[in-house]
Amino acid sequence: MEAAFVILLNSDLYNYVRRLQTDICKLSGAKETLKIEPHITLKYAFNVKNIKTVEKYFDEIAKTTRPFKIEINGINLFPTQVFFVDVTKNQALTNFHLKVLRDLKEKFSVKPSEFEGKTF
Repeated sequence: MEAAFVILLNSDLYNYVRRLQTDICKLSGAKETLKIEPHITLKYAFNVKNIKTVEKYFDEIAKTTRPFKIEINGINLFPTQVFFVDVTKNQALTNFHLKVLRDLKEKFSVKPSEFEGKTF
């Protein structure tokens, strides 16, 4: 089974990103943009043997993590022609991201991909 680790957006940010997705769809005809729920990816899809243990970890980290602010700089484009929301660098978010990657490696032997970690 596959799992991923994302941050779901609050309603204001969600609505803003949804409007951007709708605009992109209207301008480009790329209807696929509307299939993806707005989110911030912390860990791309990875294989898990026991989803229950990963769910338990997700629940625990959600309970113990203090809320932090996320700001957006607009949208950008990956070299693969995929749009993404450009998130303002933020030490709390960076620390959380690195903690998740470290925990997943230690607890579940999940290694970061080449696109994850300190440079992203």
